[in-house]
Formats: sequence, structure tokens, C-alpha cells
Amino acid sequence: MAMLRKLGEIIGGFVFSLAFGFLIVFVALANFTQYDTLHPIVTNLIEGQLTGNVTQNQLDFLYRNLTEQCKTSSTAIVPLDTNNQAELKCDDVKNSDSSGITHLIAKGLFDQIYYKKYECSFVECVREVVFANISDAKENQKFSILVSSKANEFFTSNQIFLIITIILGVVLIIISVRVWYNILKVIGITLLLVGITYLFIPTIKTQVAKMTEGQNILTILDTLFAPITKMLQISLILGIVFTTIGYVTAYLMDKPEKKKN
Repeated sequence: MAMLRKLGEIIGGFVFSLAFGFLIVFVALANFTQYDTLHPIVTNLIEGQLTGNVTQNQLDFLYRNLTEQCKTSSTAIVPLDTNNQAELKCDDVKNSDSSGITHLIAKGLFDQIYYKKYECSFVECVREVVFANISDAKENQKFSILVSSKANEFFTSNQIFLIITIILGVVLIIISVRVWYNILKVIGITLLLVGITYLFIPTIKTQVAKMTEGQNILTILDTLFAPITKMLQISLILGIVFTTIGYVTAYLMDKPEKKKN
């Protein structure tokens, strides 16, 4: 029986820590893939590429072309290449000028990417991208699912499953350990093990920034890691509190027994 209880404690702690770790990541990714979070990041990246590849004369010509389209339509089309085009609202075009066209195109492209419909589920699309031939343009287009509403839906909807798994892990710990201060010790140590990874975040961000060497990568990393850092700090603090209470209580409870002996 003691061995079964110990096994239950180990399994409960493992399930709890694993689900809690994934929950932190999923909450961060759900926040990162929100429209309002991604919009300035992606549009700035697209606009930066467009600005570096077109001249002012080309922008003036494009603006005149869009203005002509808007005389007979509520939307205007900007052909980008053989496979892609940006659809702009004519109200936005009329309220802009040639210098603001790149921003409108970037915004239009982002909206198309974010709200794009996929025939595969998020997991299926990601799996196809991972195992696709790098030269397969059709499969490479599915990379955009990582910055889409479908990604946000996936990371948001699966949080409830992770919360339920965390609760099951805690229940298993309670059933196996039974004594409340020992339960606090187990939960506290588990939270400590998860929270201590907070110390590695600066190193991870630095290494990723070195590998990518992008100008905006630090801003993106800060946005992505901000909620992770906050939740890991909370986990670390709670872990210290629970562990301390558990061990101090255990010491005080055992002290009278030693005196009696």
C-alpha cells in the first residue's frame, strides 16, 4: 500500500507539473496569437519589406491605380505575385495617400493571413509543414497558420483540458499523500521545479535573438515571453511559500512527538 501511495504521489506530481507547464505555454501563445497582439508585429514586418522594395514613383503609380479601381468598386486589389494579392477597402484608400499605401497593404495582407481558412486542423497543418519538402510552396504557405486565428483558437480551447489535467494531478497527490502539510510540500516542490525555469528565460531569448539576427526579434520575444515570465514568477513564489509552510509545519508537528519519546 505504501508503495502504491508513493507511486500515486510521483505520477500525480508528474501529471501536475507537465500539465501546468503546458498551460503556461498555451496561455502565452494564446495571448501572442490574438489579433491585437499580432497585428502591429506582423504589419510592421510586412511594411518594412514592402518599403525596402518599392520606390516613391511606384507608390504614386499604385495609388493612382487603386483610386481608379475605387471609382467602380468598394474594394481595390493589389497584385503582389502570381499567388498572392492584397484586398484593400476603398474607404481606407480614400483616407490615405501614396505614402500610406504600404501600411494599408501590410494591414490587408495580415487580415488575409490571420483569417485564412484551412482545410486541415491546426495540428494537421503544423504536422504537414514540419514534414513537408522545404521547396514545396503549397505546403510552405501553411506556415501562416502559426499566426492565424486558428492557432489562437487551438491554444485557447485546449486550456480547459490542461486545467482539468492539473486538477486530476492535484487530486491524485491528495489521495496518495493524505497529510495536508505533506501535500503542500509535494505541490510546493512541483511548483518550484516549474517556476525555476524562469531563470533560464533571459538565456533563451538571447540565444534565439543571436540565431535569427532580426531587428524586430527582441520585441517579438518580449511580447511572447512576457506572460510566461509572469506566470513562472508566480509559480516560483507559490512554490517557495507552499514548500516552506509544508516543511515548517512538518517540523513543528514532529517536534512534540520527539519530546514524548
